Amino acid sequence: MKDDIRDLIKEKLEGDENFSDAWELYEHLDYDGSVHELIDSSIDIYYYSIRQWAVDNWEFVEEAIEEGLCEGVTDYHKLIQAGQYVSLNRDANEYIEELYAELDGVAFNTSEPDEPEEEEPKAQPEAPQKFTEVLLEGAERDAYIKARFNQ
Repeated sequence: MKDDIRDLIKEKLEGDENFSDAWELYEHLDYDGSVHELIDSSIDIYYYSIRQWAVDNWEFVEEAIEEGLCEGVTDYHKLIQAGQYVSLNRDANEYIEELYAELDGVAFNTSEPDEPEEEEPKAQPEAPQKFTEVLLEGAERDAYIKARFNQ
């Protein structure tokens, strides 16, 4: 999910934003529900995966119940999915805090870094062109004469 959040930052930020803390960054990213879309898309949908996740993470299911996210929910799998939501939401907050800290909390520059410019090699003098037929006038004729006779 961390890569998805990095991609979201690249997509949502223009590079001139300043946030006083990670919470402001989170609010900016989730203004249109983008962070919650990432969280929702990461929740397991297959019963086996849901149950497998619950074995090691039941405390998040209990937390979801305590927060009132499961009120009226009687389906065992939906309870676990609510726990996954709590867990993934916490992870998203932590990732955003980490990214905010990585960027030192300053203006977010999401553009790709410029590659160092390579110095152009010094131009070699061009070899004079050899003309087989002279039908030139004006500047072309002068260039021909200069190339041909100024060697």
